[in-house]
Amino acid sequence: MRLNRTIQGHIVIARFDFRADASGEIKLLEVNPNPGWCWDGKLNYMASYEGLRYADLLRMIIEAGQERIASQQKMAAAATARSVMELV
Repeated sequence: MRLNRTIQGHIVIARFDFRADASGEIKLLEVNPNPGWCWDGKLNYMASYEGLRYADLLRMIIEAGQERIASQQKMAAAATARSVMELV
């Protein structure tokens, strides 16, 4: 299971539901941008197919958030440094 970083550097977690029609053709039914991520939710269910436990899933989500915050802080510090240099 991957936490996809596809929209402007943000983490995207979604569930895509597909169904087969009477002729066997697979069609997209819906995209759920907020699948349940409680211990008995669909996101945990999907993670289990990748061999991940619920604790692993939560760790991945938390680490991704920490990485995003660190990156934002680094960009803010760089912008501040550029502003200071422009004043000098």
